[in-house]
Amino acid sequence: MSKFDEVWKDYFKESSRFADIVNMFCYQGEQVVAPKDVKEAKPGGGRFLRDTVRKVVCGHNIMICGIESQETIDYSLAARIMGYDHMEYEKQIKSIKKKIKIHLQQKISRSNRESFCINS
Repeated sequence: MSKFDEVWKDYFKESSRFADIVNMFCYQGEQVVAPKDVKEAKPGGGRFLRDTVRKVVCGHNIMICGIESQETIDYSLAARIMGYDHMEYEKQIKSIKKKIKIHLQQKISRSNRESFCINS
């Protein structure tokens, strides 16, 4: 990691700064997100990690916001960010499928027990 990346990561560790940038980009500078609304987010695994990731709680909504810093112009950055997003969506899909599978197995198991009790 370059010194440039380290400086930006340290800068955005402060919740008030992160809230300011979210307010600027998402709410045209209106103070909607407060520093207390910015929480730590668990970064994705693997060898690809975003520079800064935070969970922003805004009412009943939760946003996962990532910041990528650049020292030089990198036209592939947009594609890299789409790749990060794709990996995160894949992880969420796998998690949801696993929960559905467990729920169905429990439902089938419960149904089989009830059926056994009725037939006995």
